[in-house]
Amino acid sequence: MLYSGIITKSSPNNYRIKESRINKTYDLNFANPSIENMISKLKVNDYITFEGARSSTTNTIRIESVNYVGLNALLGIWQGDDTYCYNFTSFTELWIYLRAGAGCPARPTDGRVYAYTINPSDPDWVILLSDNQANYIGDVTVISEGSVKFSLYDSNTGNILRHIKLKR
Repeated sequence: MLYSGIITKSSPNNYRIKESRINKTYDLNFANPSIENMISKLKVNDYITFEGARSSTTNTIRIESVNYVGLNALLGIWQGDDTYCYNFTSFTELWIYLRAGAGCPARPTDGRVYAYTINPSDPDWVILLSDNQANYIGDVTVISEGSVKFSLYDSNTGNILRHIKLKR
């Protein structure tokens, strides 16, 4: 069954989620060590959607496979080291638009809206971006609260398109 929600506790051997549809909190356990390793990279307030099985006798859900995650640390407006602003408006929507002067306006007059998903990977996160004109794949590394490294690749050739540093 499909589950999704916000991580409410994240510590070794103890993970909890507030499930979105049911609006209840569950302890998580894992079908295998690889899935546990993926989940260990998440923090409180990160989002996850996964296939799993809920126990009928305990307050737990076993994660069988991860569909995608959302990183709370990415949400909001970032200024790139290029001429663009990057606004992660949700766990699945990204606005990219030209910077206005020295800063990033909260409400751009133009730009492109991308749907995105993030998948756990080692050592970085893999991001898939798409709109009605293009598809990209990339790596995301959260360096600190105010710094992210973003590498974009051509999804057809695998060639590096650019490396972007994002700052708050």
